[in-house]
Amino acid sequence: MLSISDLMYDNKDEKSNSSTGGNCEKGGSPFHEEQSLSEPITKEMVKKERYHLIDALRGLAILLMMAHHFVYALLYAGIDIAFGLDVRAIERSPLILGFLSPFFAGVFILLSGMSSRFSRSNVKRGIIVLVFAALLSVVGHFFGAPVWFGILHFMGLSMLTYGLLSKWLDKIPFYFSLFLWSSLFIFCFITLPRQADNNIFYWLGFFNRTSISSVDYFPFGRWFFLFLFGTRIGQLAKDHKFPKWFYRFNMPILPIIGKHTLIIYLAHQPFFFLILTAYNFIRG
Repeated sequence: MLSISDLMYDNKDEKSNSSTGGNCEKGGSPFHEEQSLSEPITKEMVKKERYHLIDALRGLAILLMMAHHFVYALLYAGIDIAFGLDVRAIERSPLILGFLSPFFAGVFILLSGMSSRFSRSNVKRGIIVLVFAALLSVVGHFFGAPVWFGILHFMGLSMLTYGLLSKWLDKIPFYFSLFLWSSLFIFCFITLPRQADNNIFYWLGFFNRTSISSVDYFPFGRWFFLFLFGTRIGQLAKDHKFPKWFYRFNMPILPIIGKHTLIIYLAHQPFFFLILTAYNFIRG
């Protein structure tokens, strides 16, 4: 059964670890501490091990996204000064809006594209994420914080689209595809979103600012080619082309967070709302 924690990273070979003896000690990992750093990485070892570095980077990215959303939550709750800092000045900072926010969102999308290489079914993952995205839109609408095409909508549609088209997309020569997806991403990132007469193609990045607003907006046309770029980088990891330390890397906390990004994303905004509402109530 597909669990929530598997939706953003779903290694189809990971579960075989419990039933395969190989060179692993009982209850251990093929990359236990006693293993020599000079020992070669084999395909079988790569298949059995979850890529903790990807989980850790995704965990870091989701924490930074949460920090950014916390700034908006403070302003939504009417709190302009927090921890001695001017929240509104932080929210308007060119460093935050112009660089850090899109950079860490881009890292998250790139890693999600890489993870799609190890999924049992990107189509199934995409549909499930889109269902959660639709629920988020409904809840956000009733609470006055509409989300019409946020990160979950984007991720769900990207997984679904890649799952349906991967057979043809993967026929594009590898290095040409890296050039193609990166070039298209840069072009679309610079040119989108754009003002339009209506919102028919709002999901792509063409919208009418006077008739729609969203507290979270990740247009498909602006970010999808970065996701596709990530799928090709993920192929390198799957084919054990990365350095040995990539497969052996592990650390506490962040990989655990990275394994549960979907449920954390769904829970963090209601949590912020409840905490800040309670704070305002106590403060009077």
